[in-house]
Amino acid sequence: MQNVTGQSKKASSKKSKRSKDFDNGDESDAKKKAILSKTVLGVAEHLRLSGKDLAEILNLSESQVSKIKHQEQLLDPKSSSGQLGLILIRIYKNLTALLGEDDELMVQWLKSENKYFNGTPLRVLKQSVEGAVNVIRYLDSVRG
Repeated sequence: MQNVTGQSKKASSKKSKRSKDFDNGDESDAKKKAILSKTVLGVAEHLRLSGKDLAEILNLSESQVSKIKHQEQLLDPKSSSGQLGLILIRIYKNLTALLGEDDELMVQWLKSENKYFNGTPLRVLKQSVEGAVNVIRYLDSVRG
């Protein structure tokens, strides 16, 4: 049997199901953005990163970071800033694995001169995506 548009009920039902999946996808995307934003802010707090530091790491303005803190803006995992946020989370996880849950040791490591980086890991992290990836590679190699 066909409906007014000439589609069978089965085809129409599939299309309707896809629409519902799309709606759920939007909701799921919003949840992913909220979770990423909250997690990045939590990591920044643990690592004692200022709003300026976080803005530089995520390649955002300080006002955008402030909007994220006030839930007026969310990080999109698909955006370059979202990807940098995911890298920051990974760095935190690696530091936790290496140093335990000692925030002070993590902060000390981030802000101390390191011959490998020819500066501080935090400076390298803020320079570029390549710098952030370099910090990840270093931590991955140290972890073995």
